[in-house]
Amino acid sequence: INVVANDLLKIELKSNKKEKWFRSSNKKRGDYVDRLLKIKSIPYISFYYSIYKNRDSYKELIASNVAKSIINHTKSKSYKVKINLDKDTRSTLDKIRSEIKKYRIKYQKIRGVSEDKDPNIRLADAICGLIRDLDNTNIPKSYKALFKKLKAI
Repeated sequence: INVVANDLLKIELKSNKKEKWFRSSNKKRGDYVDRLLKIKSIPYISFYYSIYKNRDSYKELIASNVAKSIINHTKSKSYKVKINLDKDTRSTLDKIRSEIKKYRIKYQKIRGVSEDKDPNIRLADAICGLIRDLDNTNIPKSYKALFKKLKAI
């Protein structure tokens, strides 16, 4: 995973992606996605997503999505994962942790990670932005190529 993190940092530098996705220009977003698609390990990485309209059950929905992603990806009884979530309050992380336990997910650690410290969290944020942008008319073609790699659960 360090190779991917290093690749992500290089892509961010080369594409000039410094701000949040929604503040970036289409050119910077497109350049970021173009470069992302060229990472050698990208074909071996799985991206899972769900779209929810109900924000009242945020913690439960996040836990459900994390659990479904792990179950879908592992398909095995022998696994143990480290779960990094976008940094949130301690009580929110504790609630998500308790919800994930209900799914009997075997994990080593669940922690909140600040996006300024982790390129993987920034990648997740970018993919969320990409999913929101797909309805727009003026999007780079590379969005659709990356979207084909995403798996709805």
